[in-house]
Amino acid sequence: LVQDAIYSSLSSHERRRWHSAVADALMADGDPRRVAAEMVAEHLLQASRHLESAQWRLSAAIAAAGEGSAAEALAHIRLGLKTVEAMPEGPDRDCLELQLRAIEGPTLMVTQGPGSPNFGAAQTRGLELLRRLGNRENLVPVIYNTALHAWACGRLADADKAADEIFEILEGEP
Repeated sequence: LVQDAIYSSLSSHERRRWHSAVADALMADGDPRRVAAEMVAEHLLQASRHLESAQWRLSAAIAAAGEGSAAEALAHIRLGLKTVEAMPEGPDRDCLELQLRAIEGPTLMVTQGPGSPNFGAAQTRGLELLRRLGNRENLVPVIYNTALHAWACGRLADADKAADEIFEILEGEP
């Protein structure tokens, strides 16, 4: 109760300043394995340091996915995407969202199946971001997953069209 009373007595500017200081102290530790990425991300978010917060959420999602904890990875991705929404539009925002979507799509496919509407939406958004950013190197895996979703949903003509696009890309840039 005392902690809550003190916290609520601080102005929003002071709270942001304190959260920023705590985040900086946690990041200064030097060994990122000793600090919980989600703790740093939350302090950065409360400090209105959205880009850094989303980057730490991405790290937390990658770590959780690497440990086989898909539900935890998805929770971090959702918080990271929510944080990205608060950022100004532009290439930095798009690039960070794309990195989060790159983990979200396969994680949703594993947890909900290739026919999941959520998997399809993540792949569609990832493809849109790749095209907007002009990132041709990563098009094939995302188009493939988009085709996989279409195939799983019985939209064979869409899956065929996506496969044709993959072959066109590979013929032009093997």
